[in-house]
Amino acid sequence: MVTLVWLYIEILRLLSKLRSRN
Repeated sequence: MVTLVWLYIEILRLLSKLRSRN
């Protein structure tokens, strides 16, 4: 369960970084 939450957070962070670049 914890890993799923961690992955979800990591994905959101990556998406935010990609959006900021563009």
